[in-house]
Amino acid sequence: MGDSATKAKNFIWREDRYRDIFRTSEKNELLVKIWRDAFGEDYPEEADPFGFVTIPDLKRFSEELKLERGNTLLDIGCGRGGPGLWVARKTGAVLIGIDVVPEAISQANRLKATQEGGETATFAVGSFTDTCLPSASVQAIMSVDSFWMVLDKTSALEEMARVIQPSGRFVMTTWVSPYLSVESMLNAAGFDLLTYEETPGWKERQMAVYSSILKNRNELAKAIGDSATEVLIAEAEQTPAQLSSSPRCFIAAQRKAQA
Repeated sequence: MGDSATKAKNFIWREDRYRDIFRTSEKNELLVKIWRDAFGEDYPEEADPFGFVTIPDLKRFSEELKLERGNTLLDIGCGRGGPGLWVARKTGAVLIGIDVVPEAISQANRLKATQEGGETATFAVGSFTDTCLPSASVQAIMSVDSFWMVLDKTSALEEMARVIQPSGRFVMTTWVSPYLSVESMLNAAGFDLLTYEETPGWKERQMAVYSSILKNRNELAKAIGDSATEVLIAEAEQTPAQLSSSPRCFIAAQRKAQA
């Protein structure tokens, strides 16, 4: 396995940093066990996520997006699609999922075939800054634990404002660095901030996942390969030092109505 410090340095500047993980099989039982053990009854098994989303998070998304049946929901940074499919099924929305990693989109397209309501979902390769969607084409946007990876956050929020209809909701979970002014950034892009709060119990769960990853590094390498394991190890070793100043937050905003 390569040097973890070098891997971590390269990892920070890659928006597709999880690509090696998505190249592995859709569902690895060891990874599922690590997350399930850390999350307990809050683990959203049905959504089959890769990340730190919980059942309470998904319920909150479903409520705060203010969707009506048949509305179009964009899940930006959708990964392999499970959380977006969960919310779409709960709300009756028509889902569009976009992610920068082609392998994640391939997995999402396979997953939707197994999910109730998945026949109306569409998944495609794109990014926060380039969705390829028409202007004002979606009623709401969700994003689970992806915005922190975006390098050009200003352009990303401008793109979200372009594709959402006036008064539409943009709801996300993300880690917020101390140098970011979330409200100022959202306001400049054309959103009003509605909710900005830490998600309950996020740090304890995250630390438990990282501890288990480090404990099971050899087993993970056998299960998903050295390259994917290096990505997980790099995050597990480097991220804890940042968590005290970069909390995981639930953020809801609303697109300003046009004059």
